[in-house]
Order: sequence, then C-alpha cells, then structure tokens
Amino acid sequence: MHEQLTTFLDRVCEAIGKKEVHTEIREELQSHILEKAEKDGLEDAIKSMGDPAAIGAALHKEHKPKTDWFMLLLVFLIAGCGALVMVRSNNFDERMMNFDKYLLFAFIGFCAFFAAWFFRYDRLKKLALPLCISAAALLAATHIFGFLQNGRRYLMLAGLHVAPDVALLLFLVALAGFVEKSKGKGFFAIVKLFALSAVFSLLFITLPYATYAILTMLASAAVILAAVKKGHFGRIKKPLLYAALGSCICGGGLITVLLGSSVAQRFANWKGDIRGAGYIYHMVDKWLSASRLFGAADAAAVGYPIDKSLPALITDYAFVTLVASFGWALGIAFLVLVSLLIVRMILTVRKIKNSYGYYLFIAACTLVTLQFAASLLINLNLLPLSSISLPFVSYGPANYVVNMLLMGLLLSVYRRNRASYKEAA
Repeated sequence: MHEQLTTFLDRVCEAIGKKEVHTEIREELQSHILEKAEKDGLEDAIKSMGDPAAIGAALHKEHKPKTDWFMLLLVFLIAGCGALVMVRSNNFDERMMNFDKYLLFAFIGFCAFFAAWFFRYDRLKKLALPLCISAAALLAATHIFGFLQNGRRYLMLAGLHVAPDVALLLFLVALAGFVEKSKGKGFFAIVKLFALSAVFSLLFITLPYATYAILTMLASAAVILAAVKKGHFGRIKKPLLYAALGSCICGGGLITVLLGSSVAQRFANWKGDIRGAGYIYHMVDKWLSASRLFGAADAAAVGYPIDKSLPALITDYAFVTLVASFGWALGIAFLVLVSLLIVRMILTVRKIKNSYGYYLFIAACTLVTLQFAASLLINLNLLPLSSISLPFVSYGPANYVVNMLLMGLLLSVYRRNRASYKEAA
C-alpha cells in the first residue's frame, strides 16, 4: 500500500476508540480513496478527503454504540407477563407443561437475545445464500424425516420442534441479504425475490404450516416493497412496478387457493355449534366475560376450572390465561406494552441508516408485529384459531428463542446504526 495512504488511514483510526471497527473503516476508506484516485491521482484523492483527525472524530462519534433502552424495557416487561402465565400454569395439569423446561428455554432465549444484541449483524449479509440453503434444507428434512402429528410434520432436535420457526428466521435474514445485493438490478431482481418468497411459502404449505406460509409472504412483501419505495433497485418504469405488485398479489392468491379448504373450515367452525367445533370459541368468550378487573376470574361462573375447559391455554390462548388468572387490568396493561413495542419498532426503523440493517430491521419488525397482532386477535375471538404463538408469552421453546433472537437483532441494528462510508458520502 502507498505510504501516504497508510499514514492517512493511521491518523483516521487514531481518533476512533473502538479498535474492533478499525479494519472495516480502513477497508471502506481505502476503497473510496482508490476509486477517486483512478480519476484524480492518489495524492489529490487523499487531499480531497480532508483532515484525517476530523474524519476520525466524526467516525468515532458515528461508531459509538447506541441502546434503545425503552425497547429493551418493553421486551423484558412483556416477557415478565409471560413468566406470570407460566407460574400460574404450573398449578394446572402437569401434562400441559414442564416448568423446569420453561425455565431452561427462557434462559436460552435471553442468552440468545444478548448474543444477538452484541453480535455484528452486518456479518450476516455475506451469509445470505448459506442461510437460505439451510432454511430450505431444514424444511426438506422435516418433510422427509419429520414425524406426523395432527396432520402436520414435525422435526425434533434435542427434544424441540425446530423446523418452522427456525426456518422462517433463517429465510428472512437471508432475504434481507439478497435484497441488499440486488441494488440497482432493476425489475427482474424484484421478480426473483418474490419468486423465492413464494417457493418458501409453498414449502411451508407442503408440511403443512399454513400460518408460516402467510407470515413468509407478508414479511417478504414488506421488505421488498420497502426496498422499492427507497429506489433500491434503481429506476423502474411504472408498468413494470405494477407488474411486480401484480405478481405479488398473484402469489398471495395462489397461496390462498392452496389453503382455501383449511381456511374456509376454520371460519366455518368459528362461532359455530358450541356442542361441536365452536366449543372452544364459546369457552374463550365465557372466560373473558367472567374475568374481573383485578384477580382471578370466577370459575363458578364458567362451570369448570380453566385448565379443564379451555385447551391450548398456555400456547394459542396464553393471553386468555393471563386475563383469567390476573384480571383485565394486567391484560390491558399487556396490550398497552405490546402496542408501545410495535409503535417503537415502526418509529425506530425510519432512523436506520445502513441499508442492509434497514431491510433486516423491517423483516424482524414485521414478523414480530404480525405474530402479536394475529395471536391477540385470536385470543380476543376476533379471528378463528390458528397455530400462532404470542411472542415471549406462549409456551414453546423454539418460538420463544427465535423471537428473542429477532429482538436481539433489532437492538443490534440500532446499536450499530450508521451508514457505510459510501452510503454517507
């Protein structure tokens, strides 16, 4: 390397306290200077950069870690509500849950959360293809080696059902990387990304995991359309853009058709005969109505204890259990916490400067928000039952850990919220 360039980079890095970012900054600045040197010559390119000490001071401030303490607090409070549900449920039929197992996966979940928070998320960008292949392999392994239970295939690893939650996480992280790498590649890049999302949705359907197929398409659409709005793919003529949106709608329509019979059946059972398929919805209404403002609901008003009358009370109906066990005051407080978390994520994503971090943040934010919205609507009897967990609350190791990883990644993106030198220039 030219001595003058080395001296310049050394002086810049002297002013930057975080030594772990020195290599990355040197590579970015060197690339930028050499690019300019092709036109102006190396000496003039270095001079045009300005005072290296001033650049280093600005980059030191830019690289100072940031923490969204409010988002962190909201995650802990919501997880605390989940812990209350599990403590209460520990008194139910012992076959419903294993409290020691809950403590174990909660501990693993928080370890994953902190690990993701302090992890340099930008390293995942280069792993987009391996992550995508891993997600596809996991779903394929579930299809081939998984066992069939209640019409669905499950893959067990270390005693945990891992396939859908982990595969969806891997795919969305990979998708953010693919979107970032598609910068300036135009209309056909959009089509390829939508096609890839459709393929993964179809893989989920074959297992069948209808809910995860829908989550995949909605989260993917959010990321891709956000990139379109930012002009990430370059200038695209309106007819081509409308064609891309049309392909997204057609893909969603195909998934709806493929899921048509099961979805129609769920809506047919919803609010149906209380002596048959509509029984569970009837009991949800009764428990929500019998719940007091403070304290446990009156079981005598329902006729049976909650663990004898409501199935899935620590998984699909965890919020109903929270309200029935502790009262509507805590239930309303929980809804406020969730609403604040969603609003906080939406407001924060607009501040993200790094393009890859921006798309990763949107993917994680969309997935967490959709889970909260769908689960709470189901718990309030505003949607028919579907296999979707309430993040940080429902009993389920894989889902708990994956959602903790997602929130850790969100905080990691915010912690290193800066544009690359080229993006800032």
